[in-house]
Amino acid sequence: MAHHSNMASRLQCSTCEKTYSRISHLRRHEATHGSHRLIVCPSCSKGFVRIDVARRHMRSCVDDQKDIVLPTAKRGKKPKACDRCSQSKVSCDLETPCTRCRSSGFPCSYLRVDAHTVTHAGPGSAKTEIPWLLRLTNPNAFGTEDAVSHDILTDDLVVEEPSNMLLPLEMDGTKPLPQGDMFPWGPAAWMIDDENFTLDIDGMNTDQSTFHSPALKVRMEEMIAELAKTHDKMRRDELVDDTPFEASLAHTVFTTHNLEHFIWVYFRRVHPYHPILHPPSFHCEQVSLPLLLCVFLYGALFSTPLDDAISARGFFHTAEEYIYSRLEMRQLLTSGGNSPCTTTTIEVLQAALSMIIIQTSKNDAVVRRRIRFERFHKLNAAVRYTGAFAAKHRMEISEYTADTWDQFIEDELLIRLAHYTGMCNNFMVGLFNYPSQVYLCEMVGDMPSRRNLFEADTSQTFAALALLEPSGPRPLSLAKSVSMLMHDSWPGPTDEVYKRATPEDLLIVMSSIGTTIVVSRTNCLFPASSRALLLACLRWKTLWDAATSNAQKPGFTKHGMEMWWLSVAIIKVQQAGDMSSDYMSKVALDSMTSVNEFLNRYKDAPNGNASL
Repeated sequence: MAHHSNMASRLQCSTCEKTYSRISHLRRHEATHGSHRLIVCPSCSKGFVRIDVARRHMRSCVDDQKDIVLPTAKRGKKPKACDRCSQSKVSCDLETPCTRCRSSGFPCSYLRVDAHTVTHAGPGSAKTEIPWLLRLTNPNAFGTEDAVSHDILTDDLVVEEPSNMLLPLEMDGTKPLPQGDMFPWGPAAWMIDDENFTLDIDGMNTDQSTFHSPALKVRMEEMIAELAKTHDKMRRDELVDDTPFEASLAHTVFTTHNLEHFIWVYFRRVHPYHPILHPPSFHCEQVSLPLLLCVFLYGALFSTPLDDAISARGFFHTAEEYIYSRLEMRQLLTSGGNSPCTTTTIEVLQAALSMIIIQTSKNDAVVRRRIRFERFHKLNAAVRYTGAFAAKHRMEISEYTADTWDQFIEDELLIRLAHYTGMCNNFMVGLFNYPSQVYLCEMVGDMPSRRNLFEADTSQTFAALALLEPSGPRPLSLAKSVSMLMHDSWPGPTDEVYKRATPEDLLIVMSSIGTTIVVSRTNCLFPASSRALLLACLRWKTLWDAATSNAQKPGFTKHGMEMWWLSVAIIKVQQAGDMSSDYMSKVALDSMTSVNEFLNRYKDAPNGNASL
C-alpha cells in the first residue's frame, strides 16, 4: 500500500497538483489543461479531449442533418523522446538537450511536438522572407537608417496627412524647386513622390513666412549657442579631442530653411516609424529646444545627399551630450520621481529617446557602447520615474470629447513614450543580446491608441473618431498580453479582449516576446520556457493574420512577420542545441555582424511553419 501511495504522489499534474497512479491517466488529464487541444461540440460548445467521447456525445447532441468533422489522429503510441532518440529507438530522459545527445555531441530537438499545430497555423506557411532584417543588420552599411530609407523609397503605402504642407523653396527662399530637380538620388529622393504633398509643420496653421520669422531665427541661434557651450564643456571634460566648435559650419547647417526641410522630412516620412510626437500640436516656436533639435537632426539623417544633411551628422555627439545633461533630466533622476512631470520634462525625454535611436542607427561599436553604458539606463530610469510604464487614459476612449482632447493627448504621449522606450530596449536586446533594462512586468499601462485617432488634426475630428471607437474592454496591457499568449489555456483570437487590437499593438507584443526569448535563453531558463514561448509565437501569428488582413501597416508594422520569424528561429536553433554562431553563444555584442551571420545561415530554412 505504501508503495502504491508513493507511486501516486510521483505522478502529479504540474498545473493543478492532482495525482494519478498511471502515466496514461496523468497524460490524459494534462491534455485537458490545453484548450487548443479540445474538440468542441458545435451545438453546445462543450469541450472534449478524447475523440471517442466527443463522437459519442455529438451523436445525441448535434442535429442529424449537420455534418460532423472530427480531427484525425495518427494511430499508435505518441513519441515522447527527442527526434534523434525516437528515430534510433532508444530511451530518452526527455531533457533539453537530453543526456544521449549531449554526450554524443548531436543537436537535440523536439520539433515534431508542435508540427501539427504549426503546420495548420495559416496560409503561406512554407517560408517567410526576411529581406528587411538582412538590410537592417548589414554590417557593411552605414547604419540601420539604410534599411528604413529603402523602406521609404519602395513604400507604396498611401500616408494620410494634412492637406496644407508647404512646398520646400529654393535656397534663396523665393520659389518652389522643380520636382524633378529637388533630390535626384539618395534616400531623400522619396521626398517628392506625389504632387499634393502637404503638412504645415508649425501648428498646421501658418504660411511660408513662419520659417523666416524673427522668433524662429532666434531659436536657431539659441540652438547653435547651446551646442557651442556643450562642445566647450566636452573639451574640458576630455570627452572629445581639442578641436574647437565649428561655428561657421553650424551657422550653415542650423538655418530656418534647413529646419523647414528637415521638419518636413521627419513628419512626412520618419514619423510613422517613430510615432511618439503629436504632429498637430508640434509648434516650432513653442516646443522645447532639445526636442526641436532632435527632430531637426532626425530629419537630417534621412535627407542625404544634401550637403547640410551630411554636415549635420557632425553635431550628433554634441547634441546627445546636450540633451542628456539637461536640468530636467538630472532633476528627474535625482528626485526619484518626486519632481513634477511637466510638458517640458516629457519633451526632453522624447528628445532623449529619439537621440538614442539616431545614434544607434550608425554602425559604430564605440557609439553603441556609450549608449548602452551611459545613456539608455538613464533614459529608462527617467521614464520609469514619470510613471509612464503604468500610464492609462483617464477615461474610456469613446468618452473623450472635443473639450477633453488635450487630456487625451497628454495621456497618449506618456503611453507612447513608455512603449517606444520599451521597443528601443527590445531592439537592442534582440539584435545585440544586451541585458534587458525594461521589465515586462512593469508594462501595465494602456496600449497606444489607433493612429488616426492620435493624429486627428482638430478637436472636432478627434471627437468624431472617438465616437467610432469599437466597444468592448480595453486592449490588454503589454504584460498581460504576453502572459496570456504563454499560458496553457488561451481564449483564442476571436475573444473580445482582442477586438480592439491593432497591428501596432501586436508589433509591440511580438517585440516583447522576442526580448523574453533572449532573456530566457541567456539566463538558462530556456528548457522550462521554450514550449510556452513557441506557443506564444504561434498564437501571436493567428492574431496577426486576423488583424492585418485588411489593415494598413505603417512604419515598422509592415515587418511584423520578419520579427516573428527571428523569434521562432532563435527558439528552434536553441532547441536543437546549435550554439555554433556567435549570436547564439555570446552576449553584449556591439556589432550587427553576429546577428546578420545568424540570419544568413538560417534564412532559407522553412521557418514559416515554425520548424528549422
